[in-house]
Amino acid sequence: MNQDYIFAMVTLTIIFLILLISLFAFWLWMLIDAIKTHKGSELVVWVIVIVLLGILGALIYLIFGRKKKNTITSSKKRAEEIKKAVFKKQKSPVKKTITKKSRKTR
Repeated sequence: MNQDYIFAMVTLTIIFLILLISLFAFWLWMLIDAIKTHKGSELVVWVIVIVLLGILGALIYLIFGRKKKNTITSSKKRAEEIKKAVFKKQKSPVKKTITKKSRKTR
């Protein structure tokens, strides 16, 4: 019976530590996000809220303060930028092949 009690306590301690580390990582992530995305007095307010209220402050920031990124639009923009960069630096390979063939036949 004593071994079962020890096993249960060790298991609960490990679960508690994993939960504690996860909550701290979430809190730190929200703090870093607030510092990166906000400026001026807005930054100061969010940092104070997150630091003073802890996990609750991080949750409040997640719900109300975090700026949402439109991933679909940003992905499309990035794809367009890549297309422009690639085609700007090199000419179309189809045009080169056509011009080489047309020169050989002349």
